[in-house]
Amino acid sequence: MERRGTQRIHGHFPTMICNADPKATEAFHIITTLENLGAGGMYLRVARPIEQGTRLFIMIQLPNFPMTYRAYEPLVAMLGVVLRAEPQADGKYGMAVAFKHPVLDRLTDQ
Repeated sequence: MERRGTQRIHGHFPTMICNADPKATEAFHIITTLENLGAGGMYLRVARPIEQGTRLFIMIQLPNFPMTYRAYEPLVAMLGVVLRAEPQADGKYGMAVAFKHPVLDRLTDQ
Protein backbone atom coordinates (compact mmCIF):
# COMPACT_ATOMS: atom_id res chain seq x y z
CA MET A 1 0.00 0.00 0.00
CA GLU A 2 1.37 3.40 -1.00
CA ARG A 3 1.87 5.68 2.03
CA ARG A 4 3.31 8.71 0.26
CA GLY A 5 1.21 11.79 -0.36
CA THR A 6 3.21 12.86 -3.44
CA GLN A 7 4.44 11.15 -6.58
CA ARG A 8 8.02 9.93 -6.96
CA ILE A 9 10.48 10.43 -9.80
CA HIS A 10 12.23 7.14 -10.50
CA GLY A 11 15.72 7.39 -11.95
CA HIS A 12 19.33 6.92 -11.08
CA PHE A 13 20.76 10.34 -10.28
CA PRO A 14 24.32 10.81 -8.92
CA THR A 15 24.04 11.81 -5.27
CA MET A 16 26.48 12.83 -2.55
CA ILE A 17 25.60 12.58 1.14
CA CYS A 18 27.59 13.94 4.08
CA ASN A 19 27.02 13.99 7.82
CA ALA A 20 25.39 17.36 8.57
CA ASP A 21 25.61 17.24 12.36
CA PRO A 22 28.50 19.47 13.51
CA LYS A 23 28.65 17.57 16.82
CA ALA A 24 28.96 14.15 15.18
CA THR A 25 32.02 12.08 16.03
CA GLU A 26 32.02 10.43 12.60
CA ALA A 27 32.33 12.44 9.41
CA PHE A 28 31.51 10.76 6.10
CA HIS A 29 31.25 11.68 2.45
CA ILE A 30 29.47 9.08 0.30
CA ILE A 31 28.94 9.16 -3.44
CA THR A 32 26.01 6.98 -4.52
CA THR A 33 22.97 6.94 -6.80
CA LEU A 34 19.47 7.69 -5.66
CA GLU A 35 16.67 5.40 -6.81
CA ASN A 36 13.68 7.69 -6.40
CA LEU A 37 12.91 11.22 -5.36
CA GLY A 38 9.74 12.90 -4.08
CA ALA A 39 8.75 16.22 -2.58
CA GLY A 40 9.26 14.94 0.96
CA GLY A 41 12.17 12.55 0.63
CA MET A 42 14.25 10.08 -1.34
CA TYR A 43 15.40 6.47 -1.39
CA LEU A 44 18.94 5.39 -2.20
CA ARG A 45 21.39 2.55 -1.61
CA VAL A 46 24.62 2.81 0.34
CA ALA A 47 27.43 0.36 1.07
CA ARG A 48 27.07 0.61 4.86
CA PRO A 49 24.22 1.41 7.22
CA ILE A 50 23.75 4.92 8.50
CA GLU A 51 22.01 5.27 11.84
CA GLN A 52 18.37 6.32 11.95
CA GLY A 53 18.05 10.01 12.86
CA THR A 54 21.39 10.98 11.29
CA ARG A 55 21.16 14.43 9.72
CA LEU A 56 22.50 14.62 6.17
CA PHE A 57 23.61 17.26 3.71
CA ILE A 58 22.54 16.00 0.27
CA MET A 59 23.50 17.08 -3.25
CA ILE A 60 21.72 15.53 -6.24
CA GLN A 61 22.90 16.01 -9.81
CA LEU A 62 19.87 16.22 -12.10
CA PRO A 63 20.00 15.48 -15.82
CA ASN A 64 20.34 18.37 -18.24
CA PHE A 65 16.89 18.34 -19.82
CA PRO A 66 16.51 19.63 -23.41
CA MET A 67 14.64 22.72 -22.16
CA THR A 68 17.67 23.75 -20.10
CA TYR A 69 19.94 26.17 -21.91
CA ARG A 70 22.90 25.88 -19.58
CA ALA A 71 25.92 23.78 -20.44
CA TYR A 72 26.04 22.15 -17.01
CA GLU A 73 23.75 19.78 -15.19
CA PRO A 74 21.85 21.37 -12.30
CA LEU A 75 22.58 20.44 -8.67
CA VAL A 76 20.00 20.36 -5.92
CA ALA A 77 21.22 20.74 -2.32
CA MET A 78 19.13 20.01 0.75
CA LEU A 79 19.12 18.75 4.31
CA GLY A 80 17.58 15.44 5.32
CA VAL A 81 17.32 12.91 8.10
CA VAL A 82 17.68 9.12 7.83
CA LEU A 83 14.36 7.39 8.49
CA ARG A 84 15.63 3.83 8.05
CA ALA A 85 18.44 1.75 6.52
CA GLU A 86 17.46 -1.79 5.54
CA PRO A 87 19.86 -4.57 4.47
CA GLN A 88 19.40 -5.66 0.85
CA ALA A 89 20.16 -8.96 -0.90
CA ASP A 90 23.11 -7.38 -2.76
CA GLY A 91 24.87 -6.52 0.54
CA LYS A 92 24.02 -2.83 0.36
CA TYR A 93 21.53 -0.92 2.50
CA GLY A 94 18.37 0.69 1.19
CA MET A 95 18.03 4.03 2.92
CA ALA A 96 14.94 6.23 3.22
CA VAL A 97 15.64 9.91 3.85
CA ALA A 98 13.09 12.61 4.71
CA PHE A 99 13.92 16.14 3.63
CA LYS A 100 14.22 18.75 6.37
CA HIS A 101 12.86 22.22 5.78
CA PRO A 102 14.56 24.39 8.44
CA VAL A 103 12.26 27.39 8.07
CA LEU A 104 9.06 25.33 7.94
CA ASP A 105 10.22 23.11 10.81
CA ARG A 106 10.77 26.16 13.03
CA LEU A 107 7.30 27.48 12.21
CA THR A 108 5.53 24.19 12.93
CA ASP A 109 7.44 23.50 16.18
CA GLN A 110 5.93 26.54 17.87
